[in-house]
Amino acid sequence: RGSPVDRLRCRPSVSMDAHDTRTGGGGSTMAPRRALHIVSACFVLAFCAYNGTQNLMSSIVTAPGLGSASVGAIYGALVVSSAAGKWVIERPAVGARRGMAAGLLCYATYMAANLYPTWSTLMPTAVILGLGAGTVWVGQASFVTRQAERYAASDGVPIAEAVGRFNSFFYAAFMTTQVFGNLVGVGVLAAAGACVGSSGGQTDPGTVRILFCVFLALVLAGGGGLLLLPDDAGGSGDTKAKAKATEANALLAAVDGGAPEPRRAEPDEADGAFLLSDDGDVAGTVIVIPPPVGWLGLGDARLVALLPLIAFFGIEQSFSAGAFTAHVVKPALGECWVGGVMACYGAADVLAALVMGRIVKGTRSCGLGFFMGAALNCAAMVALLLRPSYGDSAADLTAVLAIAAALGAGDGVWNAGLSSWIGFVFSAKHATGPFGVWKSFSAAGTAAFFFINASGVELSSMLWIMMGVLAAAVASFPVAYRAARGSGAPL
Repeated sequence: RGSPVDRLRCRPSVSMDAHDTRTGGGGSTMAPRRALHIVSACFVLAFCAYNGTQNLMSSIVTAPGLGSASVGAIYGALVVSSAAGKWVIERPAVGARRGMAAGLLCYATYMAANLYPTWSTLMPTAVILGLGAGTVWVGQASFVTRQAERYAASDGVPIAEAVGRFNSFFYAAFMTTQVFGNLVGVGVLAAAGACVGSSGGQTDPGTVRILFCVFLALVLAGGGGLLLLPDDAGGSGDTKAKAKATEANALLAAVDGGAPEPRRAEPDEADGAFLLSDDGDVAGTVIVIPPPVGWLGLGDARLVALLPLIAFFGIEQSFSAGAFTAHVVKPALGECWVGGVMACYGAADVLAALVMGRIVKGTRSCGLGFFMGAALNCAAMVALLLRPSYGDSAADLTAVLAIAAALGAGDGVWNAGLSSWIGFVFSAKHATGPFGVWKSFSAAGTAAFFFINASGVELSSMLWIMMGVLAAAVASFPVAYRAARGSGAPL
């Protein structure tokens, strides 16, 4: 019969209505899919502003080195805040909704500082942004995973499929900011007759202030929209926990003593339980997945085995935004083409995230996506090793856009895949720590590679470093898969 602690079998007979609602911040009710759409739209608004800002900092800020230094300070603070975000989000008075909204206010301070950019305004607000960013991203990951679990419970969709689709939808929407953020910046500056980075001189400070007023409004709109989301924090935690414990004990007793009564099993029941339904041999099965072990899960093999993949994710993002644009795009096509090439990168990122949403059904298909992402990144790196410089001909432009598309598609796979994987292996109840580790270690990789790029290391050396980290990431995946499979995560 098997241990009831490892696998409890019951057949749920009462399901939540397909339009199951949750109380929102303003007293309204909201279904999980609507909550997903709202959080995605809010992040698109806010990160159109942030991504547009980040791509312009090195060229639009007049003080030498200030723009790049402030971006480095953001990622340095993010390393710390991602690790601490778990405790902020889990406070009863905070929760994911308030934590994300407060974090976006930190982004707003950085946009406001760019109205008068000096060392005394940008550097402190960059640190503030980095500290708030950890709460934003840990809250987002926890919130989206929880909404996916609720959707699976209400609509009878397998939990693995729901987690994959919700995360992929979010990241597909989010990565459109790589397209729209660049277009907003270019559009505002072009409307004022400026071309950032051109030989025509420095952009007029008044035009720059108009641009950052637009960015500031976008961030505030995104943060305000988050207050419309359901509130998972507060008040009923102890009562809900007792109800869950009672239901888990009833399931154990039923397995030991006979067939269980038809009943409803919550998706986050017990310690990380997943409800898998209507799919072959696992129909109606509650699998108890143990919580992460150690500080933030760093003592847990299920998470430790992912660290090389997480590190590569951060490195490839830094390479695309920094070294690729500086060493390949700018010398070949000029600074005015950087936004266009990165828009192509973002479009490929979106498409890849959508594809991941269709193929990811569990850890096995998620691993297939990882290998696809590794192949895309490897192809781009090999192309750059074979030919590191390009001209401005139509053929060279096509080649640069193809490399950007491969890098973007790889990023979309890693982004959606890692989020889905953690959602599969750790339930929403225990996922805040692992999500914090993901953001913290990826931010460390991003910051490290920005500093490597700034130190004057050659492009070929950076590519070989990336190849080595990618090889370690691919080699670590079988270990991560075995650890996840041993804990009962959906395959």
